[in-house]
Amino acid sequence: MNQATRNFVLRLLFYFALAAVIINLGSPMIESVNINYICDADRLKMNFIKTSLICFKNDLGFLPFAGTDENDPEAYFTSKEAGLGFEDATNCLMTNKYDFFHRMGLSEEKYSKKWKGPYLDTSTSDYFLDGYGNPIIYLCWNKAIYLWSAGDDKKFDFSINLETNTGKSHGSIPEGQADDIVVKVCELPKVRPSSQILGDRILAIQASLPQKPD
Repeated sequence: MNQATRNFVLRLLFYFALAAVIINLGSPMIESVNINYICDADRLKMNFIKTSLICFKNDLGFLPFAGTDENDPEAYFTSKEAGLGFEDATNCLMTNKYDFFHRMGLSEEKYSKKWKGPYLDTSTSDYFLDGYGNPIIYLCWNKAIYLWSAGDDKKFDFSINLETNTGKSHGSIPEGQADDIVVKVCELPKVRPSSQILGDRILAIQASLPQKPD
């Protein structure tokens, strides 16, 4: 499947799914539906990012990471350093001009030939901010890559089980409250175990987040 066809199919699937979510707004339980709509829309958005990251990995051989060690679990986080800034010019899913090829051991020319994006169909900020304006976290944990939205309360629930997306308040959406949303991207079996506990890893990522666009 060539790049143009792949992008068309991805966009078609995205808009069909989004239309199905919007139809739910016809429910009389407006507040509850709106909360669920935001959660469904965010999960859909995060799954689209997942697909884009996997396409990037298939083309380049790596997922975005900071530094020069692809097996360092702390190298995977939402940041300009890892090639995942909030702006199109600093996000490797949107541009092949970002200075990202050095860490992948490629020449600029070879990187440009392998890169077959853009892998997102609208601006970066449309995807990397959730429905509440929170950054969507990209991280490596237990040899797997995840996308994580803090949701309505803007606080990450560190009791959550990343594999099952369940925790003390997870597994369902209580009335009037939106849970965290976690989407597993893929496994990276060669990555070393993290030296941080999950809560500290998230706090470190939050501290390094790029500035939100105006």
